[in-house]
Amino acid sequence: MAKSRSKTDWTLARAKKRIITRELNGTTLEAFWSNLAFMLTVVISQPIYTSVSDVIGRKPPFYTGFAIFFVGSIVFALAKSMPVLIVGRLLQGLGGGGLDVLSEVILADITTLQERPLYLGLLALPMAGGGVCGPIVGAALTESAVLVLPGSATIIAFSVLAAVIVEVYRKYRWIIICNWVIASCGVGLWALWSPESSVAQTTGLQIFAGIGIGTVFTMLTIPNQTSVTDVNDCGIAAGVLVSFRLFGGLIGLAICAGVFNNVFENNISSLTSVPQELELLRDVREAVSFIPALREIDLEPDLLSPILKVYKQCFKAAFLTLAGLKPEGSYL
Repeated sequence: MAKSRSKTDWTLARAKKRIITRELNGTTLEAFWSNLAFMLTVVISQPIYTSVSDVIGRKPPFYTGFAIFFVGSIVFALAKSMPVLIVGRLLQGLGGGGLDVLSEVILADITTLQERPLYLGLLALPMAGGGVCGPIVGAALTESAVLVLPGSATIIAFSVLAAVIVEVYRKYRWIIICNWVIASCGVGLWALWSPESSVAQTTGLQIFAGIGIGTVFTMLTIPNQTSVTDVNDCGIAAGVLVSFRLFGGLIGLAICAGVFNNVFENNISSLTSVPQELELLRDVREAVSFIPALREIDLEPDLLSPILKVYKQCFKAAFLTLAGLKPEGSYL
């Protein structure tokens, strides 16, 4: 339940970020920090929760995380300005970090290594469910929910299925390696997306990547646990893995944001003329926040097409960057 609540809130807020920013008259920078504030505080707080719980027990920090998360949710819901909203996200991150990491730490405490794959699969259900319900609920309130469903649903299914396979066959190494390759190829193939892409293409590539991502997400916990020499350190090992997983996500976000901005700036500056309605895009900081407005601007296709090609190149570069980083995970 804790996993599901934390993940739902995280993904739901991300799905509604653009609409919330517009309603509160926020800037692109404030929108960026509303998302990053949660992630940063989660990453920072998780090692603290893990260490403290190892000294004073699991319950006190777990309940403390719930309380902080509850307060942060109230602040976030009642916010009338972007600075207050960011404070709410900071509090949610401080509490959500404990909910996320201590769920896996407690699971490691109460199960044996032989039982753990099955229970990891069961734990993946509410966690992945929250990851899917968040975007769907958020998107349903703001835009089409169908667009975010295929990849998320596949990640849910294979997060659980991977744990069941290990429970049955008791082998995991080659499953992890093969699915790192699938995840890398799947994300790399996202670079083929374009405004002309069919529903079958966008859906199929999401599903293909989701198979690898969902499997690896669950399976990495198993070698992490088997490498522990002292069984009493299994909880700490689980906490460290969760922290590094999110820290990697933070690094990936920073890298892809840098790639996106650099490619956008280079491509938009190479255009000889930009329609007056789109002059704001000369400022690369407005590139992401302006995406919803592109649907509402009434321009001739031949005027809008160069701008769409710029965005296509940006996303293509980000997807290929992620695809290039994934094989390193397989090697490690």
